[in-house]
Amino acid sequence: MSLADRLKDIDVTQLRLKNGMTMEQILRQEAERLKQCIQNRIDEFYDNHDPSGEYERTFAFQQSLTVDDVLEIDIENNKLKIYLLFDDDLAYHPSLWGGNLGFVPALIYYGWSWKNDTIHRRYFSYFEGFDYLGLGIQDYEQNNPYGIIIDYPKRT
Repeated sequence: MSLADRLKDIDVTQLRLKNGMTMEQILRQEAERLKQCIQNRIDEFYDNHDPSGEYERTFAFQQSLTVDDVLEIDIENNKLKIYLLFDDDLAYHPSLWGGNLGFVPALIYYGWSWKNDTIHRRYFSYFEGFDYLGLGIQDYEQNNPYGIIIDYPKRT
């Protein structure tokens, strides 16, 4: 059996670094740390706006960010991947006026505006968005000892 064939059978997630941790442990640990950085920015959004009189908050979006259980091995691109996700049961909210559910993580991130905005009230009929992902990632990258590369949808 060739060395290349033997290497194919190695579980790279179980390779250990000098600190004794496996690649999987490090990736899960760092995903939790990244989640907390982003969560801090989501909390900041909630702390900086009180919708009293406009609508009643459920705080569901604030609790929706999770780390996926599945660790993905991308052999073709030589990467280990883990995803941060939003729990659909907590991230989708009904519209105040009926109709479709809104995906709150995207609404807060990208913003929104009414087509026929006659009220023009921030957070109600329009919102320019809040880059909680980018800011949370910047916070995380202040201390990224493993050089983890984070891929996420950028605001335009």
